[in-house]
Amino acid sequence: MTLLSRLRLNPANRHVARDLGNPNQLHRTIMKAFPQADTNARATFNVLWRVDAAHNSPTLLYVQAAPEPNWDHLEPGYLTDHATTRGLRPLLDRLTQGQRYGFRLLANPTRKVDTKTGPDGVRRHGRRVPLRRTEDQIAWLMRKGEQFGFALETTGGRPDVIALSLPRTVARRKPNSATVEAVRYDGQLVINDPDKLIEGINVGVGPAKSYGCGLLSLAPPHAR
Repeated sequence: MTLLSRLRLNPANRHVARDLGNPNQLHRTIMKAFPQADTNARATFNVLWRVDAAHNSPTLLYVQAAPEPNWDHLEPGYLTDHATTRGLRPLLDRLTQGQRYGFRLLANPTRKVDTKTGPDGVRRHGRRVPLRRTEDQIAWLMRKGEQFGFALETTGGRPDVIALSLPRTVARRKPNSATVEAVRYDGQLVINDPDKLIEGINVGVGPAKSYGCGLLSLAPPHAR
């Protein structure tokens, strides 16, 4: 069963400050809550996470995964309150075609360039480059909606979504580092295919899932 944990972080704690400053380090801290796997544990357990932080608001960490996490490894003072975990099955079972939901998604919208087929006939993937124009970021999300069974609501003929580009972050790791240019999407969607939407919720949307991207959260729709 897919579970969602909500953790209220304490930014004054030095380990929290360290983790928030490096997505790769925060990913390692999160993964300690799950069993070890022979292969990629994040993909094995469908671990997705997102930090929601705003001025004068609590810093919240959401972690979604298939097995139940154990947060006992977090040192005293890392959280300002007890972590809460709930199952998503009641929500997922209610999803039907035509329903409207509010949503939030932190994603890493990119496109691939320099993808080529070599002389040996093998197609080699190119590198990812970030999409920085708002219209390109929204178009990317609309394509993901086609893949995962939802469409963006429209208001006045325009997609009902706000795409906010966040400051660039560097996930430092040896021997290389990864740069993530995340975009936070807040808006409203309409379900076209519940099964595909559930797949998107479970596996995540877009790349950079180890660095806090891909977790799609649903909420009651905004009043019209």
